[in-house]
Amino acid sequence: MNNNSLSGQIPSELSRLPELLHLLVDANNLSGPLPPKLAETRSLKIIQADNNNFSGNSIPTTYNNIPTLLKLSLRNCSLQGVIPDLTGIPELGYLDLSWNQLTGSIPVDKLASNITTINSLDTIPAAFEPPKTVIVLLSENPVCDNPARAAGLCQPKSVSEAPSGQGPQVSIDCAACSTDKNYEYNPLSPIPCICAAPLGVGFRLKSPGISDFRSYKKAFEMDSTSVLNLSIYQLYIERYTWEAGPRLNMHLKLFPNNTNLFTMSEVVRLRHLLAGWEITLLDIFGPYELLNFTLGSYEDEFPEAGSSGLRKGTLAGILVGTIIGAIAVSVVATFFIMRRRSKRRIVSR
Repeated sequence: MNNNSLSGQIPSELSRLPELLHLLVDANNLSGPLPPKLAETRSLKIIQADNNNFSGNSIPTTYNNIPTLLKLSLRNCSLQGVIPDLTGIPELGYLDLSWNQLTGSIPVDKLASNITTINSLDTIPAAFEPPKTVIVLLSENPVCDNPARAAGLCQPKSVSEAPSGQGPQVSIDCAACSTDKNYEYNPLSPIPCICAAPLGVGFRLKSPGISDFRSYKKAFEMDSTSVLNLSIYQLYIERYTWEAGPRLNMHLKLFPNNTNLFTMSEVVRLRHLLAGWEITLLDIFGPYELLNFTLGSYEDEFPEAGSSGLRKGTLAGILVGTIIGAIAVSVVATFFIMRRRSKRRIVSR
């Protein structure tokens, strides 16, 4: 329900949904208190209510009683009060309470053990050299009392937006693929220079519990190919881009298993799994949405498929048939009405 214009309070009746996994209501016009009764759910993994106006209200202490919660994101909600005890949420790994009016101290001893972004570091190893791809920010920790030891790590600064990326490119010398279909090389195929027609998939993670995809790219590839029953080299992440939310938009290509084409039964199977939300990713990736399923070379052999599930010609035929049918029904109805009126006039005479 995110990115709409919903107003009013979040209904507490949502707690009655026995299989509620993800509550995404961010970027709306919601107000009032956060419903304490959400703690009565037994499957809830994500609460994401960023960019709403809960002014004058605080984070319910009952949320400490949601043991299944993995992500709690209440950024820019005008919340007040203190950060409650969250030690009762053992799997909580993502906590964002930025841009609120919270008061008091950060409860270091009242956060789940998985939260590692809030701490009280007082020492740094002598040979501490983080990788170039890792940003370490230690500002406001006791270790920064010794500026000579941690001069490069204690300057207040923010982390820039997580980088976007693209998959590897074909670097081998291959002849051009045939142009009769949308053939291309799979950069990950164990067989070099094999031309194949892929399926295109627009895929978006709606509430990921990560901020940098690079460290989790391999886990995503292994997880998604496992649930799709594909070999890992059949999935090619052509590109991925972070969007506001944050959400992760990806364009994927699914390649046949070292052949040129998918069988039509395989196309149907993959489309059913993706479009029917039949796959379940690791919790850290959160919920997903299918943006598109591009048939490409398979479109001519899949007549009932299209961007909306039907070809334009089929839709036009249905529309014309509906109009003709409506006209025919109208003519017949008019005929019987006029005939009945004619009989009534004869009887009255």
